[in-house]
Amino acid sequence: MMLDQNIRDEDWLIEQMRLMIAACGPQRFLESPLIMPTREFFPDGPLSAEECVNALVSRLMNYAGVGGVNVAVELVNFAPIAVSTGPTLPASGGAGSSTTELTVGARYLGSGGGVCRFQCGLSSLADQAALLGTLSHEIAHAFRDIRGVAQESAPLEEVLTDVTGVYLGFGVLLCNSAYRFTSGGELRTLRTCHSRGGYLPVVSLCFLLAAQAVCRGMSLVEAWQLGQALGPNQRGYFLEFHKDLWPAEDEVRCALLPSPM
Repeated sequence: MMLDQNIRDEDWLIEQMRLMIAACGPQRFLESPLIMPTREFFPDGPLSAEECVNALVSRLMNYAGVGGVNVAVELVNFAPIAVSTGPTLPASGGAGSSTTELTVGARYLGSGGGVCRFQCGLSSLADQAALLGTLSHEIAHAFRDIRGVAQESAPLEEVLTDVTGVYLGFGVLLCNSAYRFTSGGELRTLRTCHSRGGYLPVVSLCFLLAAQAVCRGMSLVEAWQLGQALGPNQRGYFLEFHKDLWPAEDEVRCALLPSPM
């Protein structure tokens, strides 16, 4: 099965999360706080742009359990990337094609000398939901690098980094940044994040978040409460998946978690 088909296959997603849990342990998947875009988790007051990004990266690294590593963040102007969005039918007749410009939000550059290095695009600072989701993804890259589980295939690594983000407790942030509309509802936007092919679609992220909630024993009422932190589309996906998985909690836990000794 091709990667673009796998990322929408629930059995494949469960298997990738199972492998992540087997490699790094179940504790963070089951017990880490589910990070919300609220003052409770991001209480920093008014800061300069550079201070703001450094504070966000440091907090997310702490939430990921790798807060003991020093970080260095460089603010840069990333050039937009033209991406084809498929064929169009111009009013004048004849086939055409449509493109949109995606802007890199952030990059994890790697680690060395005890320092994890990141770049963050200045244009991403205006959209907090996108920024938190983008940085969550890049911190998940750093976590995978530090824990030695990164894959050589770039497209696969991008997808598995999103799986890791949910594992770390960043599922709400990733879901909210994966799919949204502008205030006018006319222009669909994608997560402003460095792309090398891959990334889980919002439906897949919501499925993994629901599976995590079920493994934590989250009731239907508790799931509804969590859903209030999600965007309208994401909330619908998440609650539907949770409702479907909740009666099979034992089976979901068995599929994802190691057998007790």
